[in-house]
Amino acid sequence: MLNWRSLLLVALSTVALLSGERTVMAVYWNADPAFGSASVGGLTNRPLWFENVHVINNGTNNTRGTAMLLDSQWALTVRHVVQNGGNYGAIAPAGQISVNVLGTIYTGSQVFTPDGGSEMALVRLSANVPGVQPAAHLLNSTFDEPGRILNIGGYGQWGTINTTNAGGTVAGTSSSAVSFHHAYNTGTIAGNGQIQIVANGEPLLSTNRLVEGLAGPGDSGGPMFGFYGTNFGTQASDPNQWRIVGLTATSSNPTAWGGASHYTRVAAYRNWLVSTITSRSDLNNDRFVNGADWERFKLYNLTDLSGLTLAERAARGDLTGDGFNNFADFRMFQRDFNLVHGEGAFAAFLASVPEPSGAALLAVALACFGRRRRFSRLKALRCTLLTTLLIAMATCVAKMDATQADPPGAGWHLIHADEFSTATVDPVKWDTDYAWGRTHNHDAYMLDSNVTQSGGVLSLTATREATGGKGFSSGVISSHNDFRYTYGYAEMRIKMPSKRGSWPAFWMLDAGWPPEIDIMEYVLFTNETINDQYYANSHWSTSSGNASNGQWIDRNVDLGAAFHTYGLEWTSTQLKYYFDGVLVKTASNQASFQNMYTILNYAVDGWPGAPSLAQWAAGSSDVTQADWFRVWQKPASVPNTAWTLATGTTGAWDADANWSNGRARYERQRASFGTTAARRMLVTWSGSRTVGEIHLDGATAYVLGEAGGAVESLMFADAPDGWSLLAVDGGSAGHFINSRLDVWSNLEIRHNGAAPLRLQGDLIGQARPNGDSSTGGIVLFTGAGQTVFAGNASSQRDTRLENGANVQVTGRLYQENTVQRGTAVRISGGSRLELRNLNDNGVAGAALGFLPNGSSSIFINDGTLAITENSQSTRSLTILAGGATVEANATFEWNDSGAADLVSFEGGRLTLSGSGNGVLNKQLNGTGGLTKRGNGRWELRKGNLYQGTTLVDAGALEVTGATGAGSVSVAAGATLSGTGQIAGPLAISGTLAPGTAADFAPLHAGDVAIETGGELRIEIETTTAFDTLAAMGTLTIVPDAKLHVAFAASSTYVPTAGDEFIIATAIGGVAGGFDQLELPSVDGLAWNLVTAENSLTLELVAAISADFNLDGVVDGADFLVWQRGANIASGAEPSDGDANGDGRVNGEDLQIWREQFGAVANLAASPTAGVPEPGGMVLLGLAIVVAAPVRARLRGNRYNVRS
Repeated sequence: MLNWRSLLLVALSTVALLSGERTVMAVYWNADPAFGSASVGGLTNRPLWFENVHVINNGTNNTRGTAMLLDSQWALTVRHVVQNGGNYGAIAPAGQISVNVLGTIYTGSQVFTPDGGSEMALVRLSANVPGVQPAAHLLNSTFDEPGRILNIGGYGQWGTINTTNAGGTVAGTSSSAVSFHHAYNTGTIAGNGQIQIVANGEPLLSTNRLVEGLAGPGDSGGPMFGFYGTNFGTQASDPNQWRIVGLTATSSNPTAWGGASHYTRVAAYRNWLVSTITSRSDLNNDRFVNGADWERFKLYNLTDLSGLTLAERAARGDLTGDGFNNFADFRMFQRDFNLVHGEGAFAAFLASVPEPSGAALLAVALACFGRRRRFSRLKALRCTLLTTLLIAMATCVAKMDATQADPPGAGWHLIHADEFSTATVDPVKWDTDYAWGRTHNHDAYMLDSNVTQSGGVLSLTATREATGGKGFSSGVISSHNDFRYTYGYAEMRIKMPSKRGSWPAFWMLDAGWPPEIDIMEYVLFTNETINDQYYANSHWSTSSGNASNGQWIDRNVDLGAAFHTYGLEWTSTQLKYYFDGVLVKTASNQASFQNMYTILNYAVDGWPGAPSLAQWAAGSSDVTQADWFRVWQKPASVPNTAWTLATGTTGAWDADANWSNGRARYERQRASFGTTAARRMLVTWSGSRTVGEIHLDGATAYVLGEAGGAVESLMFADAPDGWSLLAVDGGSAGHFINSRLDVWSNLEIRHNGAAPLRLQGDLIGQARPNGDSSTGGIVLFTGAGQTVFAGNASSQRDTRLENGANVQVTGRLYQENTVQRGTAVRISGGSRLELRNLNDNGVAGAALGFLPNGSSSIFINDGTLAITENSQSTRSLTILAGGATVEANATFEWNDSGAADLVSFEGGRLTLSGSGNGVLNKQLNGTGGLTKRGNGRWELRKGNLYQGTTLVDAGALEVTGATGAGSVSVAAGATLSGTGQIAGPLAISGTLAPGTAADFAPLHAGDVAIETGGELRIEIETTTAFDTLAAMGTLTIVPDAKLHVAFAASSTYVPTAGDEFIIATAIGGVAGGFDQLELPSVDGLAWNLVTAENSLTLELVAAISADFNLDGVVDGADFLVWQRGANIASGAEPSDGDANGDGRVNGEDLQIWREQFGAVANLAASPTAGVPEPGGMVLLGLAIVVAAPVRARLRGNRYNVRS
């Protein structure tokens, strides 16, 4: 073949940059070996898809061919390139196959070929090839290749060839728009031969193969592209106009050039190609890539799976094999989904799911842009797209219909279900032994430990080990003590084991035997290899003995390769057996089967025979798995019913006489409990009961379930709108729900009563990710009555509070690590959620359990989150337009998780309140503001960026970081302290206390106004350690303001005359002064407050105690005062002439007057008009004062304060 370059690189590269969602196949130019000159109709650029074409080597026979990468994992070639011997012989081991990509060798991990020895092969590589642009969407699906312009690529082994093809067309010419375009290469490609291109539109050889042009050794597996556009001249550079129509397969002259070459027809094998490529995205192994796989993918999205096995990782969505389920896996799943269902199908599928609100999108987008790093515009765009996609993947949606796997026909109502979504087997619904013991007609002993649940799947594990006198241990679940029913439709989704000798069964029994109904028995006989059939049967008694009507059900699929549903419709006259929703057997109901229970067991030996050690090695295991179990019934009607028992204090749920229309037992059924003659009523049952709604009202206090809730549950199942309801509609009575609550649909708990509703039992939210697209499991609290939840919740979906809900959680939410991605706690409409703590995900006793710590896990829109016990947290918080209140009633520290992930936006305010001590060590961003309320204390440690105002209405706010850009005001009775930065203007009507208990560093501010009733509070440790206010603007003090000074409790400072304390600086100047001064007493010394132009300074001076008349001078007038008070023996005041403060007026006071005679107590004010404006050096000096107190005597007014 000949090398050619044709399609324009620039157009495709531009499209590739714009969007990764288009079907465009765009590959970046790389460092392939240089090509010689080539021309195809005047075009000289090599087509971009040939960047995916590389040499493939077969180590078993040291041969090579050509392969095309369809994506980073799959290489497309032909069978004989990967065979291990002659044509159509055995396939070589995958490790012997390798693809050379620009000098890097990628070995195979798996090799696949279609049935019948066809010339087609797919090689899955053991490592991902970086930079590969997906090309699988170019696989042709139509049989219309003849007459099209064709381009062919391959790594042939020949240097030059005849320039004329088999049809006689000369290279470089074109006879018509639909004729062949021929190019050739006159040089060689070092070590790789050359890419040869030939095409001439010759006719079909067969339905599966094409015949065309010339090829030589090494070209095998090379792709043939066909042009599917309408105008080659204008569309040749558009990859959307080309399809992969063939693969170079054989030639009539295989050792040299010449003769017609045969090409495998891609359209004939496209279905096989697509199913093989996309098998990685078939996460539930049902041979389809659909919404069920998407639900499972979402369950583990953004999860570290590196600790699991390769198979476990793959089953959880690690499609790229890097140990994570992340965005790269999402893109691969998206491509596979589109490949199966058609381009754009995945976007249409997601569009059918209600999208998250704009606020939610903005929250995650802000989380992306909030990182303190530089982003290019392109990276920012990619980040926005990524966050939007991840939110769509999370599908945190509002109320949705809880679609279920419906039984055949209409009129069915769910009465019982288990989604196996808890961490262990549900003891309310199952026992893990038989009704008669731990073994049966087989060689396995049933152990509790062999029955496990994980990821929404029940597993029964059988192991070859001597146990309980048997050769195997295994597992069983049985509802003999828990759930029985008569007539209905039962269905279980099961994946079978593969080891011979296995005998799992899904069956039903009554008290004895017979009767028995075998919905499914999967018998892997040890002397056969059959794995595509199961046995359906029933047993009953007759007058002549026992009878049965068994039948083998052949499904022509390996029942152990994927999950399948097995169902039974049971009526008084018929037994109808279903497989994957298809009726496969109908039998007459020959016995009066009644009140039967269900068993799923994994037997070994018995009917199938004893497996040999070769078939089942010692110590090895196999597993039977179940995805869910559900039971429906078809009543003539489902009437609402009300509790009517009025006598006594206890009644049985299952007694129809206790109800107005019989007992409640169906989904969508309403059960009411109103006022009766009983003051208090305990309603009891055992096992699980199903309802749609429960309404409590009136003066009778109801207790539903025995205390502890260990033996009963209430399953709330689909109301018509997908939501069930537990409501207290009013009344004065308080109610207790002791039973467990199973939320199979979404559940609203609405409380409008006067007394608390106490939920004492656990709660299980069934999100049903496997096989269902429902979003069940959301728990919504509404109503102003107090709801106390004391149990443990295993919900996987949102917990929401709306419309003034008041919820106190003394137990734990999200107690199991099965929370779906995107799940959040959402508080709105004036609601309040009180938690014991806000400890992080996985911390012992965390009230929010395993709810992820990451972005967007708590949303508040006009609501309150209250913390009552000491805790620390890095959980995220998103504040919406209605604002949020965080109430700390203990010591609570909310720390940064490594990113500024607490966001306030859309004008919402964050209110910090409570009676405890809170620390907010997260950065606040956005347009919102901050309010401090309550008598407790909160500290802001981060440099915050919010734009709104800061209001300190009550309690104390300590700023060691920074407030936002808006103004700050401190109300009367409130305190603002700290050593950080007050960014906006500061107005003080309460207390301003610079510094902290541990630090005397300055509190920085802009303009500061100490208003009427305001107080500046200063604490002194030493002459170099005292509180300081550093105003970068002006400091304005109104006459009614107060200065309060005290010595620190730990101070050992000895006051000395001449000591000075610069307690405030203001670069913009000081205006006004304090009328009220509260200063500590210092023996023998007095305080002077010096107000200078840019500072306030306190200084200590020798006390002047003989100025009895306080006129500022010690003179004769003071002697006359002493003279009038002489001889007062006790209770004397300074105004009486008591100079030494001993309460007497005598000669000692006269001596002090003599010593101080002539002293001036109040210096005259220095004229400020003559003081020069401070220059640059003075401003610099003041700036230094801001950083650390200095001792300096400043000019200005002095006020002497006597101690």
